[in-house]
Amino acid sequence: GDLQITLYDSDFNELATSIDDYPWSQARLDWDTDAGTEYYLEVSGTARDVDLRLANLVQVSEEHYPRSLQVYGTNRNDTFEFEVGWQTHGGDPWSGDYWTTSITQRQAITVNGVRYDFARLVSQSVTIHGMGGSDTATVDITHLNDMLPPSEKGSIVAELHPGSGTITHTGPIFGRDANGTPQTFALELDSVTSITVRGGNEAHLFDSIGDDRFVATPRYGGMSGPGFSNHVLDFESVLAHATVAHRSDTAKFYDSPGDDLYVTTPTYAGLSGEGFERHALGFDAAHAYATAGGFDVAKMFDSPADDHFYADPIQGVLYGDGFLKRAKFFEQVHAYATAGGHDVADLFDSPEDDLFFGNSVEAALWGTRFYNRAKHFEEVQAHGTYSGNDRAYLLDSPAADHVAAQADWTRISSSDLSYLRQVTAFDHVRATSTAGRNTKQIDAVDFMLTLEGEWTDP
Repeated sequence: GDLQITLYDSDFNELATSIDDYPWSQARLDWDTDAGTEYYLEVSGTARDVDLRLANLVQVSEEHYPRSLQVYGTNRNDTFEFEVGWQTHGGDPWSGDYWTTSITQRQAITVNGVRYDFARLVSQSVTIHGMGGSDTATVDITHLNDMLPPSEKGSIVAELHPGSGTITHTGPIFGRDANGTPQTFALELDSVTSITVRGGNEAHLFDSIGDDRFVATPRYGGMSGPGFSNHVLDFESVLAHATVAHRSDTAKFYDSPGDDLYVTTPTYAGLSGEGFERHALGFDAAHAYATAGGFDVAKMFDSPADDHFYADPIQGVLYGDGFLKRAKFFEQVHAYATAGGHDVADLFDSPEDDLFFGNSVEAALWGTRFYNRAKHFEEVQAHGTYSGNDRAYLLDSPAADHVAAQADWTRISSSDLSYLRQVTAFDHVRATSTAGRNTKQIDAVDFMLTLEGEWTDP
């Protein structure tokens, strides 16, 4: 049946009647009001089983310029959806048909399924108040820069904390002040459990006092922990901050189909590729997965203390006191021991035929679709654990070196340079002497050992 809502003032004068062109309701009536005003409401028609909802959760302040939009939740679990952008009618505004185009600024806010549309950007300041419960907010600012030429596109920055957040846009879309500085649009969220922001330039995600998790892909970045979850989509740059002491936070990165670069230090991890950057600062552990394709490279840097680098054909892990950084399924993994300490690397082979090269500066083990390298490490040990036909090439340093071999291992070292390179269970080993006064001590071995150059008995 039909349905109509009629609003009257306190003297029963008719003020407004409902309209029925909303797809999500049969009849709706909107009216701007002041606090404390008395009204009467009449519901009429032939429809049965009518549900009536009264909503008074959106407030536009006209007291100051710029005007502010205040949105309120309830003490229950609420959902908020906010959109800000442009709406075009007609042709392409940047083509020859620009004179046929009309461009409308718009904002829309939906609270618990009730949508409020504004034909223009009604406010430069919007605040969403959760007001209790487990609330969810979705903010879509994907199209805010769409209708602007490149020189006038503003910077969209999101800063999300557990339970709160701020999204800002600085650009001429909102005009300029007396000094010519672009005005800023700001959206504030407070007491909101889960926040999702779509579209922007730079996002900052912050941790809680608990153990939190950061997950990043080329299109996504999310931080979650006890009692909160924050997410961003389609941001060029996402930075996750683990700032709270005495916590155990973990970051996970997933690559793109293109060629990506993963860089880590004891306090940082970052994955970047075409069109995206993802960063984790201050996290105890970080894991990166190169599963989407491309030729992906990882570079890991040590701490001033004693660190350990482990690498096999699947993964490379650099860890030390208070940190662990891992790269899995990368085509190349490079570890650098430049910060100090006594650093050790263990490199493991594949079931196929692999090659190892080691000198006083670096050592690398590689095979089909993997290449693992340790540079400036005091000790590097290569392990031939499979049945492939593995070969190792050891090269001396400019100082005095010593090569030793026994059973299934060969070692080259120098007390002058404090380095050691050892290979175990390799089928063929060649040690080459090119400079210095080099010595050898060779016992019975069960593999093929070749000494090139001058090696003398001690």
